[in-house]
Amino acid sequence: MPLVVAGAYAAISTIYIFASDRFLVLVADSYAHYELLQTYKGWAFVAITSLFLWIILSYAWGRINQTLRETLQLQRRFRLALDAAGGGVWEERSTHGGGESVHLSGRLAEQIGLNSEMDFRHAELRKLVHPEDLPTFDARVKSTDEPIEVVQDTTCRILANDGEYRWVRIVSEVIADHPDEPGQVVGVALDVTEQKDIAQQLQEIILGGELGTWRFDLPAQVIHINERWAEMLGYTKEELDPVSVEQWRAFLHPDDLQRMESAHEAQFSVGDYLFSNELRMRHRLGHWVWVLSRGRVTRFSASGEPVIMSGVHGDISARKSLEKDLQNERDFLLRLTETSISGILALDGDGVVLFVNKEAEAILGLTTDQMIGRTHDDPSWKITAPDGSPLGEHDFPFVRAVEQGIAFRDIRLRIVRPDGRNRIISVNVAPILDTNSPIRVVCSVTDITAQAEFQHSLARAAEAAQYAALHDQMTGLPNRELFREYLEAAIRLANSNTIELMLVFMDIDNFKQINDTYGHFNGDKLLLELSHRIASHQNTSDTMARIGGDEFTFLHQLQSGESAAEVLDPLVQELERPFLIDGGQVYLTVSFGVSIFRRDANDADEMLRNADLAMYQAKGNGRNQHVVFSSSLRAQMSQQAKVTQALQRALRDKTFSLVLQPKFSLNEPARVSGAEALLRCNDPLLQSIGPGEFIPVAEQAGLVRSIDLCVVDMLGGIKAAWKQQGIDLRVSINLSSESLRWSGFGDALVRRFHENRIGPDDVLIELTESALMDMSPTSKANMGSILAEGFDISADDFGTGYSSLSYLHLIQLRELKIDRSFIARLGAGVGASDSIVRAILAMARALGLRTVAEGVETEAQREWLQDQGCDEVQGFLFGAGMSVDAFTANFMMTKH
Repeated sequence: MPLVVAGAYAAISTIYIFASDRFLVLVADSYAHYELLQTYKGWAFVAITSLFLWIILSYAWGRINQTLRETLQLQRRFRLALDAAGGGVWEERSTHGGGESVHLSGRLAEQIGLNSEMDFRHAELRKLVHPEDLPTFDARVKSTDEPIEVVQDTTCRILANDGEYRWVRIVSEVIADHPDEPGQVVGVALDVTEQKDIAQQLQEIILGGELGTWRFDLPAQVIHINERWAEMLGYTKEELDPVSVEQWRAFLHPDDLQRMESAHEAQFSVGDYLFSNELRMRHRLGHWVWVLSRGRVTRFSASGEPVIMSGVHGDISARKSLEKDLQNERDFLLRLTETSISGILALDGDGVVLFVNKEAEAILGLTTDQMIGRTHDDPSWKITAPDGSPLGEHDFPFVRAVEQGIAFRDIRLRIVRPDGRNRIISVNVAPILDTNSPIRVVCSVTDITAQAEFQHSLARAAEAAQYAALHDQMTGLPNRELFREYLEAAIRLANSNTIELMLVFMDIDNFKQINDTYGHFNGDKLLLELSHRIASHQNTSDTMARIGGDEFTFLHQLQSGESAAEVLDPLVQELERPFLIDGGQVYLTVSFGVSIFRRDANDADEMLRNADLAMYQAKGNGRNQHVVFSSSLRAQMSQQAKVTQALQRALRDKTFSLVLQPKFSLNEPARVSGAEALLRCNDPLLQSIGPGEFIPVAEQAGLVRSIDLCVVDMLGGIKAAWKQQGIDLRVSINLSSESLRWSGFGDALVRRFHENRIGPDDVLIELTESALMDMSPTSKANMGSILAEGFDISADDFGTGYSSLSYLHLIQLRELKIDRSFIARLGAGVGASDSIVRAILAMARALGLRTVAEGVETEAQREWLQDQGCDEVQGFLFGAGMSVDAFTANFMMTKH
């Protein structure tokens, strides 16, 4: 600009001189006149140029002053801004050998502890730099030696007054007047610790959230990504970054690409640049990865066009998979609701019905429109308890579920349908714990009217069976199980009151002769009369029971000084009177065994054992007398020991054998449907006694488990021989309850079956009710091992033990064997035998169990059982126990 002004001034001056000289030549009339005019012209030129210079300089000086004021104002503002930002002005002198001194002013100098009024050397500043940042700082210092104008941007940590390192960003420029001269470094230093912390936190959040980041440069049409973005697709950052738009589009599922572009076009057209999309992207291995992409435009051009878009990617494949599973579950539940055989209702927090399915309409007799909007306690439901009594406020299923916050099953109610029919319904109700759900309670309703009626009938039958389980069916007296409960209770009372108890076992002498002579029917009539006579001579505190065919027992509390003879003599005299049978007189004698609590026994087991031994002693002494247990009876135990030794010898020498008794099907009278294996022992000491006598001894001696396994071995030999002859018949064997109490017996039994190649179709296992009722953990485990192999269980002597329906439900029975004591009295009109057998048969049919009648001895019994639907029979009418060879010849050869 100065050159232009100088040139213009020279040009104008030259033109003025030449033009003025020419003009003076024309107007001057003499040389003197010409010189005078030249003088005036010079003064005029000086005046004009002086005026012109004054005007220009006045304007220039004003502009300089204004610029200086504005510069000072900007400098103050800049320093205030630096102070507010925690920064300062950075100045240093740079030489070819490196910076010699540094000057830092402003708030940052105070934080670091440098005097803003003084300069300090580079070496002093270097001591404050974090060791890890020294290479960066030294590189910056070295770059300031270059005699060119270069902007340096360096960030490093510098130790502050408080002992903490501060992140400082130094932006400076080297200014040199001549390339060969040292330059001055001028710039700013900013405290960026907070920004660094925020950046670090953001980076940690991104890493912790496993987020992929992207930055879309629209002008360049490339996308910059981080490592996680590439990792989601099975790549590394180096393999993809930067991603071109074509690559990006190739990664996307075509459907999602079209949907996203349509959505963005609609958004961006109205200036909405914040977006979120759920997209499928192709993984390197070929499968689709669900990604949640969120982003926005972060930079616009001067014209307002988007330039940079930034955002994040999150892998939502797991969530999408869960959503798919939930949708499938919803669909399944919907279909389940539509096809459910139960009515389903959903209610809100006020108990108002929001939803019902079709089955609810059928059960409750109402349409959906009639039920939607009705409250759970609306009187029009006509809901009562099953017995017809009204429900209390807190008895309604909805209220119970809401108040207690738990599910309830099988709440039984009675409801009167609009058509007037009474129905029994079972309600399962559960609360919805999510308080944001409009549905608070869901319940299912099942019409169980038929089931309830059947259960009522079954309960009546169960009561009869329960009574039968604890009482003798003919006499109505307690049976062995119930008597034992009474005895144990009496002993507990006696222990606390020093009472003496007398336990009496009674057995009719030679009762078998009466049965053989007069028949079982008349024998039962005699037993009934006998029980009446005994009961008539008892005190009200005495307890009497029938514990076997012709065995009775009673418990008497002895008074002070009272003897057994004083109690029994009046009873003996009563029993000596004749009994009337078929118009004739029959005389009986009875043998009594007595055990007295505290004198010879201290618990129920010992009293029962001692009284039993005393009773057998009375029989051995000639019958028709009583014997009080004494030490002399201990000899009986010696005999027991001999039997035990004989059993051990028989196991060692394998002198046991099996006989078979046939079982016949009543549906096909000519067909042998099975056989029962009965144990015999050929040892000289045991040949005279049967298993009913030596098995109890074996149980007490712990030998019964080995005997049971021996039976399996003998059965294996029989089955092997039969298979060679083409004979296939299922054989029943009896297991002792004591064996089931042995740990591991079930597994041992199954192994023995396998060793003998005996399968579930070859054998049926018979267990007495006492064994089936033993639900100790060991017995359960053994039963589980047997049942797991598919072997069937038969309940032997059903009705004589503790016939609880609970074990019929818990044990997987296949067969019930009705005890011979019921069969013997069929059609006799004595007691409730006929009704009990009918009840057992009906119950077995209801439970899907096969029935077998034991002890069938007459054609009339067989016909009665066939008419009532009994499946199989066994007894002397069809054949007694016989050797295997005889059984094979008599029954199997004709069959095969």
